[in-house]
Amino acid sequence: ASAPLLPTDHAASDEKPPVQKRAKRRNALNLSRYLASCWIVAYHYYSIFGDPYVYSTAVTADYWPSKHAWEAARDWFSWGSTWTAYFFFLSGFVLAVSRLDSSAPDELKPTPRFIADRLVTTYPVYLLGLLFEVAYDARINFEPTAYTAYSLVSWRTFAKHLLLVQAWWPNEVVENWTQQEPAWFMSALLSYWAVFGAFYRVLRR
Repeated sequence: ASAPLLPTDHAASDEKPPVQKRAKRRNALNLSRYLASCWIVAYHYYSIFGDPYVYSTAVTADYWPSKHAWEAARDWFSWGSTWTAYFFFLSGFVLAVSRLDSSAPDELKPTPRFIADRLVTTYPVYLLGLLFEVAYDARINFEPTAYTAYSLVSWRTFAKHLLLVQAWWPNEVVENWTQQEPAWFMSALLSYWAVFGAFYRVLRR
C-alpha cells in the first residue's frame, strides 16, 4: 500500500498576494484646482496691479482693450479671494478621501509623524524663501554701522515665521517680513494638519 499523501504548502503558495489599491484619479478636482488658481492670479492682477491708485499709476496705462473692459474684469474677479477658503476645504477633502481609499482607513499615523511627512517636502522651500527675504531686507535696511535696524517685534515675527505660527498674529505678518506674507497659508495648513486626526476619528464613528 502506498504511503498516505501528506499535506503540502502548495495551496498556500498558490494564493496571490493582496492587490494594493491604486490611488484614484479625480480629474474634476484637478480641474477645479487649476481654475481656482487662475482666478486668484487674475484677482491679484486686476485688483492691485491695475489699480490707478496703487503706485500712482496702473501697470498698463492704456487699460487694454479698454478701460470699461478692465473695470468689468476687476468687478468679475473681485471675489477671487474666496477661492483661498476653497483650497483649504479641498485639502481636507483630499486627505480624508485618500485615507478612506487606503487598505487600512482606520490606521492613522501619530500626529507629529503625520505633520512631519507633509513638512518634509514643503518646509525646505518655505525656509529658503524666508532666508531670501532676510538677505533682501539686510541689503535694503542694514548699514555697516547700524546692526539694530530690525526691531524686537520684527525678530519676534521672524521666529513665528520659522515655527509656522505667524497666521495667528496677522497684524504683525503684514507689517514685518512682508515679502513672506503670501506664505501665511502654510501656517494655516499646519493648524489643519494638527487637528486632522482627531476630526477624522470622530467622523469615522
